[in-house]
Amino acid sequence: MLENGPAWVKRARVKYEQQVATGKRPEGQPLTKKRFKNLVRDVQSIAANGQRGARSQTLQFDEIFRLQRETIYQFRNKVMDQADVDGLVAKLCDRALTTLLTPNRQDPLTFEGILDYLFNNVDYNYDRSTLWENWQAGGSQLASYLKTVVEQRLALQQKRFGAADQFLYFEKLSILKAIDHVWIEQVDNLQQLRQVVNSRAQGSRNPIYEYQRDARLSFEQMTHAFWQTALRNLMLSTFTINSDGTMDVDFP
Repeated sequence: MLENGPAWVKRARVKYEQQVATGKRPEGQPLTKKRFKNLVRDVQSIAANGQRGARSQTLQFDEIFRLQRETIYQFRNKVMDQADVDGLVAKLCDRALTTLLTPNRQDPLTFEGILDYLFNNVDYNYDRSTLWENWQAGGSQLASYLKTVVEQRLALQQKRFGAADQFLYFEKLSILKAIDHVWIEQVDNLQQLRQVVNSRAQGSRNPIYEYQRDARLSFEQMTHAFWQTALRNLMLSTFTINSDGTMDVDFP
């Protein structure tokens, strides 16, 4: 620790080692001058402050994680307790399509992009014959067309169930599975983010501010991923009817 101290400390150490070597000072004899006592006190104070700062930073990181976790769990409990999730399903489908149609300069939407989205998120056997006309119209007509495609696919999924309560269970299960999937990813992201902001702190950045900002952005990205994942679960899941009348669901 003393090797990285002021120049006078280094000189004092060299002098001390020379005195020990020549027998002028017995080895292990304590340094009693005031400046050495002050140096040790200052080093101990810096170390204690650093430990307190690290503990405070860890607590603030944990608090951000706790708030996000509570938000997820509250939403999860809400889904489980609802007697009807048709409104929620309609909302998440709308938001998933809105995200798809939102302009993105880095990755502009193309006809092939929409076609690929429909095949991979809505219907493996989608009939593309009517897409081009609506793609050329764009705007509200395209949005209305995509909404209709999703609604028709969801209605087809519902027909596969013999009872309304079975379909309700499937809807809830699709949403809950999407929540669990994106939350696991978010937990990993937050853990990696801690390591990143701690390394940024060495560049005189505020790690708490960096973590709050990036954790919020990551949560927003997780929300968008949830809409798409839930939509895909609802649209592309396949079912196997057992001999006893029960159904097994295979999620995409």
